Amino acid sequence: MGRLNLLFTALLSASALSSTSAYDEPILTPLQQPEAHDATTGPSRGPLPWGKINFIHTTDTHGWLEGHMNEPSSGGDWGDFVSFVNRMRDKANDLKVDLLVVDTGDLHDGNGLSDISKPKGAISDSIFANVEYDLLTIGNHGVQQLDEARNIQANISKVFADRYLTSNVYIKEESEEPIGEPYRYFTTKNGIRIMAFGVLYDDKKNDQKIQIDSAAQMMQRSWFTDAMAKEVDLYILIGHGSLRRTRKNPKGSDAFLDFEDELRKKLKSANKNIPIQVIGGHTHIRDFRCFDELTSGLQSGKYGDTVGWLALDNIEIKKWKGATTLTGVPTPTRTCPPTSMMTFSAEPTSSRVPHLDRRYLDWNVRTFMYHATGPNETDKGKFDTPLGRKVTHDITFGRHALNLTYVLGCAKQTWCLWCVNETDKGNIMTLAKPAWKDTVVNSKRRNNPRAAIITGTTFRYDLFKGPFTVGDALAVVPYTDTFYYAEVDFQTYLRVLTELKITRSSTGSTDEPLQDNEESDWDPTLMLQGSHSKQHALLSNVLGEPPLTPGYVTVDDFGAYGDDTNHTKFKSIGPNLNLTYVEANFPPQWSPGQKLDLVVTAHMEKKIRPIVQPNKPNDRLPLYMDDKFTTGDILPEYARRNWNSNTTQSCPIGR
Repeated sequence: MGRLNLLFTALLSASALSSTSAYDEPILTPLQQPEAHDATTGPSRGPLPWGKINFIHTTDTHGWLEGHMNEPSSGGDWGDFVSFVNRMRDKANDLKVDLLVVDTGDLHDGNGLSDISKPKGAISDSIFANVEYDLLTIGNHGVQQLDEARNIQANISKVFADRYLTSNVYIKEESEEPIGEPYRYFTTKNGIRIMAFGVLYDDKKNDQKIQIDSAAQMMQRSWFTDAMAKEVDLYILIGHGSLRRTRKNPKGSDAFLDFEDELRKKLKSANKNIPIQVIGGHTHIRDFRCFDELTSGLQSGKYGDTVGWLALDNIEIKKWKGATTLTGVPTPTRTCPPTSMMTFSAEPTSSRVPHLDRRYLDWNVRTFMYHATGPNETDKGKFDTPLGRKVTHDITFGRHALNLTYVLGCAKQTWCLWCVNETDKGNIMTLAKPAWKDTVVNSKRRNNPRAAIITGTTFRYDLFKGPFTVGDALAVVPYTDTFYYAEVDFQTYLRVLTELKITRSSTGSTDEPLQDNEESDWDPTLMLQGSHSKQHALLSNVLGEPPLTPGYVTVDDFGAYGDDTNHTKFKSIGPNLNLTYVEANFPPQWSPGQKLDLVVTAHMEKKIRPIVQPNKPNDRLPLYMDDKFTTGDILPEYARRNWNSNTTQSCPIGR
């Protein structure tokens, strides 16, 4: 059954908003989605610092506008964020300071709300646009296919107009076409003259008809000459790229970071000590970097789990019209060191070195209310806005219309990508093996010996304990690779494993019992809690405080106190998972000439051709199953067969 079949019947009755959940008592709140859960812990660092100019940052949302249903720390939806932005703008106005809202790309590829529609974003982009962003740029997922770039050019870029910046991205067909504007020069409400650029890192997977300029190429264009002639108080470089070069290639070309380097050189050569504020993305982490005493960078997570905050003060502004001093709120006092210094400066070397600080906020209503309406405010009505409520309703409507709320089964534990080792119980690869074995089966060849190669890159997100919906399935595996096979002898199969660097166990068995998904208190995140976390848990029990929940534990260039809420560490980013395999119907001994079905995804098919059919390395292998069944159908089908009986019972989420 193809995944689109799961959606079709719901699309016929898109106006029906009654829940398709199998649970009698969903958790309801005035805000966020009906299935979402309130955060159990709130901010730990106190109120946010405010400077003369402040930034709210999002990046790599990948369609996650609905929030995370089974993760209370990230349970807020886009409507809640809309209300948060509006309330914080009101607060900035009251303080007579500036607030800029920035996004650094990748709006699609990762969630059903954005990916099921054609073109991608037909529903989610209109929801996203309810936030009044000041600056935006494109991500690498926007340039890998020409159709997607055209979609962004015709929609997102048009909606945000001169605020959508693509300084180094062009569509090249009959002529060179920019997707957005190369720069934005503007003056804030309180008089700060800003020059902003939007740069994409060197994505090597871009469509052949999309050009990504290097830093040198950008600086040779006439628009850059025009931009550098303007009178500026603050440069802002937003970009879809990491704040740091990779360890593998520390001196390699990177249009985003190279542009920052060259911009600073040009300013120094002109004796202009003007700050540059860098805001990045792409690598899905929380990070803050000091480039030098005048330049810092912020990066703010992924998938609607983080709102980045940066307060900037003590910069030279020729015609400042706002408050001269701030009262009633903390102000930033930290500084970045000059590049020649190895330690961080407690005292600035100049009176005009920017004072700044950052914070990474969990994406939930409790956190938003704490900072927008006050730490002691409990009336959600004072936080909520009419537009925010409308956006929340629109998300609910869209999720139901696309059948994303349909419950496939109840996951009785969490399976993660990186929070535990790949062979440990709780890693998603230990779920992949029985799921592949149970579902990737050609009915006409069911009794044949078979082996399937499982690629770790099939999975994009963790599968959390609790109701497992169509939307969850699309988030965990957003890809739709078909399956191919080759009839090979046992020795050829072993050569394939060797070529793919897969180690086969001495017994040859990776068979896992088909998991009956019985109720378990086991939680992979508990394995990550060190002695400090355990001591905090004991102290929390004594004091009656809620225990820490799993989440980000960030260490950046300003240390370990950027996370707005304390958590126990949950590793959510790591290297690609290794390839593995699962076998079925293997005989105790192999007879001469006896064959097995070696099954691979479209992603791996080309790699094994030279081994399994050396005389025809350019000929595609035959399909193993109907092409309507893809990697995106494995978990829904496995849940339907093995977890569906649980939907008649309560289905609690994880800790």
